[in-house]
Amino acid sequence: MRLNDKEHAIFTKAVERSGIQQQAYLRHLLTGYMPKERPPYVYYEMMEEFRKTIDGISIIKDNISYEHPDIKKAYGDVLELYMETLRNITKVIIEPEKMRN
Repeated sequence: MRLNDKEHAIFTKAVERSGIQQQAYLRHLLTGYMPKERPPYVYYEMMEEFRKTIDGISIIKDNISYEHPDIKKAYGDVLELYMETLRNITKVIIEPEKMRN
């Protein structure tokens, strides 16, 4: 595929903003998905803190005595809620969006 200078500049800028390689960017476009811009660094810091919180809840849940299944289940429910929230945030911020026809 050949691009003129203007098209190449636009493409290069879009790839740089996405933070993915040119080949991956093109594959997304060819399969009908628009890559999103790379989130700011603070996003990754926040996600790391979120993961640490999830790990902490998991450790607490795993150390709850089997004599208290209701408490263990409650921690499991909270853990699943955090995991689902993390998946939703990742989907909204990172995953490419399906382009409309």
